Amino acid sequence: GGPAVVLAKLNDLVGRFGGGHFATVLCGHIDIDRHMFTVACAGHFAPLVIDRDSARYVDICVGSPIGVAPPVAPIETTIKVDAGASVVAFTDGLIERRGENLDIGLARLAEAVSGRAEVMDTLLGHLLADLTPNGSDDDVAILGVRWRG
Repeated sequence: GGPAVVLAKLNDLVGRFGGGHFATVLCGHIDIDRHMFTVACAGHFAPLVIDRDSARYVDICVGSPIGVAPPVAPIETTIKVDAGASVVAFTDGLIERRGENLDIGLARLAEAVSGRAEVMDTLLGHLLADLTPNGSDDDVAILGVRWRG
């Protein structure tokens, strides 16, 4: 199954054990040869697509977090990614600041990546240093994929 099936099965598994735990999850499938990215979201932030001219968040339908009942089923979104473009997924610790609206943090991330063409490892390192110079009160994870020609 695709990302939506994986998230639905994960939600079923977590639901069997109860315990009141929940998690936001972004699940994706990358087809490198076809330049396609399929993603499903369980309460998580949308990934960011970066190309030569802009940075934009993937327009996705957000399902409920894993472990929340009754669940809102995740829906898959597939986008074509141009040669040279990148997709960056991240956790909330990269953008959240206490007392600040999330939209400000999301805009800060999009601005930080706009027009940057470094090697992916360098770009991710700069994002971590630029957006969390004093560390973070939360977990921080960043995953980046760049399509070559």
